[in-house]
Amino acid sequence: MMQLGLLAIVSCCLYICGYVMLQYFENKCDLELASKLQSSKTEWQHMRTTQRVKEGLKMRLEMNAPYIGELQSC
Repeated sequence: MMQLGLLAIVSCCLYICGYVMLQYFENKCDLELASKLQSSKTEWQHMRTTQRVKEGLKMRLEMNAPYIGELQSC
């Protein structure tokens, strides 16, 4: 019985730690994206809104691309 209780606690702790790490990564990427968007503000002024959205999404996805393989192995 004790092993099952300990296993559940450890499992819960790992889940919470994983969630916190994911939250940190997402916040870090959001700040990096905001910085990139702010620095290229003049370049984006001539673009249509749809093109801006497309480029912003592309930039954000490119930030996640290196980690996709690592997440699939979890």
